[in-house]
Amino acid sequence: MSTTPKSQKDLDIEIAQLEQDLINLKRRRNMLSPVSLLPPELLIRIFYLSIPFIEAGSLKRAEIHPEVTKLSITHVSHDWRTVGHESPELWSEIHVRDTTKMEYLDFSRKMAKNLPLHVDVYNINKDGIAGVRHIFRTETKRLKRAALYGNIEVMRPVLQELKTCREVLEVLDIGISTKPFRTYPGFQEADTFFDLPKLKELTIYNWNTLLIPLSFQPFALVKLEIDFTVGPPATHIMHAFLACLRNVGPSLRDLKLVFGFQTIPQVFSLNDTVMPPIDMPCLEQLTLVSSSLGVVAALFTLIRLPSSVREIILWQSVSDAVGNHIEEIATALQHGLAVLTSPQYLQIRIPHSRLLGAVEFVALRNPSIRGRHLIGTTQIEVALSPLSSSRSQGTPSSDENLNLPIPSFHSHDWLYCQLQTIEIAHTLPLSFWRTIACITTLMELRYWVTSLDDNFIQTLREAVEHGGRPFPSLALIVPVFKETELLWDVDYARNLVTLLSQVRAKDNMGIKRLEFLECGSAIDDTTRCLLQSVAKDVVWQLHT
Repeated sequence: MSTTPKSQKDLDIEIAQLEQDLINLKRRRNMLSPVSLLPPELLIRIFYLSIPFIEAGSLKRAEIHPEVTKLSITHVSHDWRTVGHESPELWSEIHVRDTTKMEYLDFSRKMAKNLPLHVDVYNINKDGIAGVRHIFRTETKRLKRAALYGNIEVMRPVLQELKTCREVLEVLDIGISTKPFRTYPGFQEADTFFDLPKLKELTIYNWNTLLIPLSFQPFALVKLEIDFTVGPPATHIMHAFLACLRNVGPSLRDLKLVFGFQTIPQVFSLNDTVMPPIDMPCLEQLTLVSSSLGVVAALFTLIRLPSSVREIILWQSVSDAVGNHIEEIATALQHGLAVLTSPQYLQIRIPHSRLLGAVEFVALRNPSIRGRHLIGTTQIEVALSPLSSSRSQGTPSSDENLNLPIPSFHSHDWLYCQLQTIEIAHTLPLSFWRTIACITTLMELRYWVTSLDDNFIQTLREAVEHGGRPFPSLALIVPVFKETELLWDVDYARNLVTLLSQVRAKDNMGIKRLEFLECGSAIDDTTRCLLQSVAKDVVWQLHT
């Protein structure tokens, strides 16, 4: 028999009601905060974007646990919990780490409802394989995307488990992520890939023992990226890769190949045997990167490009002696780009990596201005850097001793023959200036000035002395002074217009505009009159 007074029960009921009222008041108060006024679709987008970063700080990717982040978000408030639980897109990307529990995986699968799934596996050990296996075996119809990274001992069984989803997978990013890269075992049977008939995008990173068999023939593959950064694959791996490239070439739109090691094995001497070209009629973007001599030229020669290609990026390290390797690049470009009309715009600059002695060519076909950017129907970037390059600390002040890897194109070659504009953001050798002086279509020239008697001045002087006819169509000249303490800019301008007037007297060369930029000195009236005797319009812009 209960001895609790009725009045005490009534008080407990009243306390419970007051506690519920307090909860409701707090929810109403939270709803007045600015973040609670955001539309649910915007809030869930913020949640989704925060998953990779909210715990990051100074942590590495392997130390970030997105599943903890998701659960933390849904425990901030009642509204956030409701929004999170009613948003299947937040749960359709399932992250698997060593500490991920099976209950969380099933919860995520349930919360994703009927959406296609994306599984992200990073740096797990053997204990984490069970979670990956669980996802693969329970989601044989919904799993469309997978990113799988780990050490070689883990990735081999994971690859075999992936076969359960081979009929539905559309995007696969797979690779070896842990160090030491160079010590994992050689090829095993478990390193054999398999066909994924619906695959659209494939990335393979650092798995240099992975064999792609002839049976790999996804009919819809549009993007392929293979990175051999850590070391050369064996001969049979490379031969299988080239056969794969030939099989999937007809459907590819985006191809990126990276060879990062610095010694070229015999297998990469692709010219040792005559190989038929690889047709890629749908290719829009091509990227070839190599620290091994001759690889970029060999592969670029092997690939048959369509005239509709939009972007080509070639990055090749070359020996300090330069020599034949540079000419291989020039020959490959001349051969591989023959299907394209020549560019009208060319920029030559220091690459963003700022490696000492490196040079980058950027050519545009049919250039046009979009906003503040210059674009073209096709953009070709070719970057060349010495193998022993160190990082540059600033603008080169002299080109006399630079052994820049500049291919010896002729003025009638594909790269130069239709150029109308050249922009030079580098210090280039005299041989280059002599070549572009012969381009009959060149109308605009913008270039760095780093010395009083630079190679443009020397090229004009040679023409005057030997009766040459340099830059026959040049109408706009834009020297950009790069020296910080500039005392000779006026003298340079005088020398330039004196030589231009002598060349014009021989060739009726009409300069419409001279623009001197980043000048250190004010121009006097006498010098301005001298400049105007050569060009109709003259601009003298002081450095600010």
